This record gives sequence, C-alpha cells and structure tokens, in this order.
Amino acid sequence: MAIYKALIPHYMSQFKCIGPQCERNCCAQGWKTDVDKEHFLKYKKIVNREWKDKFQRYVKRNRQNVEKQFENLFYGKINLDEKGKCSFLSENMLCTIQSEIGTEYLCRTCSMYPREFINVDGVLQCALTTACPEAARKMLLNKDAMQFDFIDTYEYRWDFNCIVHTNKNLKFNGALKYFYEIRNFIIDLLQLKNYSLDKRLTILSIFVHELEKLIKNLNIDTIPELLQNTVSKINNGEIDNVINSIVVPSQVQLADLNEIIQYNFTFVRQKQYMMYVSEFLTGISYSKDVLFEVIEKNYINSYDEYLKPFLNEYEYILENYMVNNAFKNIIPFGETISSNVFEEVYNFVLKYSIIKMLLTGIGTYRKGITPELVIDLISVFTISVDHSKVYMVEALKKLRNKGLLNLEGLIYLLK
Repeated sequence: MAIYKALIPHYMSQFKCIGPQCERNCCAQGWKTDVDKEHFLKYKKIVNREWKDKFQRYVKRNRQNVEKQFENLFYGKINLDEKGKCSFLSENMLCTIQSEIGTEYLCRTCSMYPREFINVDGVLQCALTTACPEAARKMLLNKDAMQFDFIDTYEYRWDFNCIVHTNKNLKFNGALKYFYEIRNFIIDLLQLKNYSLDKRLTILSIFVHELEKLIKNLNIDTIPELLQNTVSKINNGEIDNVINSIVVPSQVQLADLNEIIQYNFTFVRQKQYMMYVSEFLTGISYSKDVLFEVIEKNYINSYDEYLKPFLNEYEYILENYMVNNAFKNIIPFGETISSNVFEEVYNFVLKYSIIKMLLTGIGTYRKGITPELVIDLISVFTISVDHSKVYMVEALKKLRNKGLLNLEGLIYLLK
C-alpha cells in the first residue's frame, strides 16, 4: 500500500455504495469485469476447495489483444451468467467474494468502481463515473460550483488508469509544460456561471483550436499569452466578436446528431438507453414519412417548451457533468496524452450535445423534464457510450466524413 498526496472532488466524501438498493447494480448490467494479474493468480492459489472450483469455473484468461501497458490490468475476466449478472453475485444482489472470503480477494475493478484514478506528477487524482446512479446524484445535484480537496495522505495500492509526467511526456505533447495553467483555465471557464454552458463550451472550443495550432507549430512557450488573451477577451466582452466571426452552417444540428444516434444504435445493447432514444424519436415525431422541416420545427418547439426552461433553473447539473469529465479525463489531453487536443475536446463536447438533444425530444414525450430524469439519462448514456469502444470513434468518423470535424462544425453542434 502506497501513500500519496491526492486531489479529489469534494462530492466524493459524500458518496457511499448503496449495494442491493441501487436501481442499476453494476454487477448485474452485463458488463465485462476485468481481473488484474495479481488477483487472477491469487484466485488460482486459493486453498479452499469450494472457492478454487468457483474461480476455475468463472474466471478465465483474457485472450483479447491488449496494449502492453494495460496487460496486467486486463489479464483475466469474470464470466457472467445467462442473465448478464456476475457469477459471484448472490440472490440478494450482494458480492459473495466479499461476504465469504474477504475484501482482499476483490479484484481491482470491483474494489475501485465507480472510482477512477490517475497520477499527475506523483499526485493521485480521483473522480467518480456517472455510470453509477448514486455517484451521479452526489456529483450532479449540487447547485454550487464543484470544489476540489487536497489531501496530504491517501492510501492506494493499484495501478493507475493514466500516469502523467508534465516534465517527461513533453515529446508526446509539449503543451504539458503548461498542464496546470491549461487545466485550471478550463475548470474555471466551465464554472463561469454568467455565461450559458453552451457559450462556455464555445469559448473552450475556440481556445483549444488555437492551442492545437501552437502545439503543431511548436510554439509552446506562447501558450501563456494565449491563455492571457483569452481571459482578457472574456472579461472585456471581445469574445462575443470572436464567436460571431465564425461562420457555421445555418441549419439546426438535429439531422447530423440524430444520424449519429441512430447509426450508433447498433453499438449499444443497454435497453434503457435504447428506450430513451425511442422516446426522443417519438417526442419529435420522427418518421420517414414526415417531412424533415416538420420534424425540425417540432424539435425547436420542444426545446423552447421543455429544455430551455429546465436549463434556466437546473443548468448546474450539466455543468457539474462537464466539469467532472474535464477533470477525470484530463481534458484537453485525454488519458493517452494526445497532441490532437482539439479532437479530445470535440469528443468531450459532442457527448454534451447528444445528451441535450435527447432531452429535448424526451421532454416532449414525457411532457416535462426533471432533475431525476436528467441524472438517469446521463448515467445510462455513460454506460452505453463510455463502456463502448466504438461508439464515439464511429461518431467522429461520421462527422469527419461530413466535413464537420473542425471548429465551425463543433460550434454548429452547440447551436
């Protein structure tokens, strides 16, 4: 067990797994459970005959191709039963590994979830995923801006999802030299409540578009100047002129986002997400027999009647979602420390745009939008999209083919 300094969102102190009371038990969703090498070998060595037989029957070697750096994390897997439940889940929806042989036998996945850990310059950073409904409630329902706590001692024994050395990863992305300045600017911008969240994300898109130019041209040491100029333009209102100078497609983004949702339907098996997509399509009266102009008008009316007034009161829910994702996913670098920072932000903003679009149609279908509905949709969306290896890859590929994988296209998706 190692001791780290840690940076974590304050909401984590309020989170506790509710186990069998959870409406979407993570052990019964049909998810593949990866087993780390340490525990895979530990299961093989157990002396208890009953449990030795269980582990031999239900825990198998992962034979899929895995990047070398992740081999130890995805060494094995737990087989599911015919209903998609973990083979070690009791009838009372409790973990029999934990209750019968102890928490030390829980693999990394089961010990950590819904927590995700990264290491930045030796400081542990942790956040929760919104795939967990209870985590989503604790995280998203706070009206105040998300706060972060610095902890002097935090015990942790596992591998990290990502390790960032801001002085050593420079060959992959020189902008890491200004990692903290960029990250602090983005978190502050996302919490700038005197602007709508759409506008904040538009400013973020413009900033990162310029940032990528500096990275590609190796003008790394002008990044502080870009940060200072962007803040100045926000403060003096000049940013509005910058936004208005960008020419974007005039039509509503419904057609392109709807195409992404329906095209990627084949990559999603989560029934609740499929139900929400169906409600969205019904809500905007989508049909091949209906003129698109009529569907578009229904969409705009739905937005004005349901989503717009909801956001006037509860926009902080989506703000918290975006701030948490920005922190957890190291925006704009991503866990791979990509030099393509604009594509990372495009992916980041696209998820937000899809959620907003779904809410617009669902609001009409249900004749209203509630915080509880939004929390559940975000949780289901996270399960369906973040747990899919191809959903966002295919979405970005489709937008690239349409000529929309650029700044104008991203701002268009935020309209």
